[in-house]
Amino acid sequence: MLSKTAIFLAIGVTLLVGVSLFAGQSVLESQRFQKKHNDHHRHHHKSHHTHQGEDYLKYRMKSTGIPTTLFGPYVFIYDGIYEQNPNPLQAGIPKWVRNNGSNIAILSFLDPVELEKSDVPPQRFLDSLAEAKDSSILNIMFSIGGWDFQNRFVQTNPQTVAKNAASIAKKYNVGIELDCESDGAMSWMNQFISAYRAIIPNDGVNWYSVLTMDTGASPGAFPNVEQVALNNLNNLNWVNVMVNASDDPSDNNMYWSQHKFPGNQMTVARNLVNVCDSASAMAPTLQFKKDGQPIKGILFWAALSDETCDAAAPQARNCGTTCTDCTGGVGGPGNWSCPAVTSACQAYGVCK
Repeated sequence: MLSKTAIFLAIGVTLLVGVSLFAGQSVLESQRFQKKHNDHHRHHHKSHHTHQGEDYLKYRMKSTGIPTTLFGPYVFIYDGIYEQNPNPLQAGIPKWVRNNGSNIAILSFLDPVELEKSDVPPQRFLDSLAEAKDSSILNIMFSIGGWDFQNRFVQTNPQTVAKNAASIAKKYNVGIELDCESDGAMSWMNQFISAYRAIIPNDGVNWYSVLTMDTGASPGAFPNVEQVALNNLNNLNWVNVMVNASDDPSDNNMYWSQHKFPGNQMTVARNLVNVCDSASAMAPTLQFKKDGQPIKGILFWAALSDETCDAAAPQARNCGTTCTDCTGGVGGPGNWSCPAVTSACQAYGVCK
């Protein structure tokens, strides 16, 4: 939920804990990432065997219909580096989100390689569904990819990934987002969308039929991704314009009007850094219109980099992340709150 591009480019520490982001990294870094992937993969398959014969209804969301307007966060669950942080956040949907603070939460991120092998999500995703399934207004999506998994799409068969993603969507009544932050996967994305829609048509009625994708903060950030989105507007419920920089507390409205998506098929993302208690910081986002028309909604990313932490005011409230954790995304299911965002949801007409 970025530009998550800029977020993780800023997090130089990820390159030291073995995430293989670029060709030319050392063999040792690749081995460390592969070990982490293998460890998580073993856990994922343990989860698969555990839940395969269980009643999936205890994880199935009760969402009905597709809201006209959306307001809510990306919730960080896993992205390949999460558990390598020495003090990782406890992943989960925060209580303020579950308790009428949003009408959408996007759980991030599913690994395309793991998704190709199984249609059972990792346990952390299922646990989050169990927490939220009784909500009358909260709609859940699963995001596939993210910055750290950007090069793993082309390692998979897009038809198989689409089949398993569609199975998850139907089984658990969740929407699916494609967050492919790689301009080298244009063909893969087109094939995935086509295969997905062959299984679940865009019926405009059922929440599980929702399929969306991310694009860059500006149209030029990922031009091929942008073009895939434009070419598939009939197959996508909306396109999300990602954040620009993890250490920028403002929104990115200087870029939003440059995109060619119609307002009713466009959501915009902004950072929550230092705005949990600032209603005035939310105002420009709430007022934004695309070509004079309301947009589909507002989504939030709360990533922090080391640089953001250094610049943050003492005791700054960064929506669940702290300067000792510096992990991406809204995380932590505890009692912390985001009052300005909760009020903004009410002002936006989404929350009661």
